[in-house]
Amino acid sequence: MVAEEQVDEGQRKPRDSVFLNAVVTASHGEASATFRVRNISSGGLMAEGPINFNAGDELDVDLRNVGQVHGRVAWATEGRFGMMFDRAIDPKLARKPVGGGTASPVPAQPKPIVPPFPSRRFS
Repeated sequence: MVAEEQVDEGQRKPRDSVFLNAVVTASHGEASATFRVRNISSGGLMAEGPINFNAGDELDVDLRNVGQVHGRVAWATEGRFGMMFDRAIDPKLARKPVGGGTASPVPAQPKPIVPPFPSRRFS
């Protein structure tokens, strides 16, 4: 059975809605999978994925541009959990593009279609 812990609304930190992938590993290494992080703050995150955790489980999450962060499951439901980090992070780092760029890549322009034999006439 999955437990859910009640959290005082006054304790919640502002969260950024995101959609990014992160590898989550149970601290003792018995389970690891890629999860979709749905929101993140300096003190924790909410994610969904293929493994069910229980309140109190210790986890390590590998966040892009942040690195590995240790914490505990604060609440859990089927396929979704909230995690409190052991240390504060800068959630804006996790949102930055990988590679340090600031802009989205420019898509390639399609090449014009040219007939293979422009001098031939077909009648």
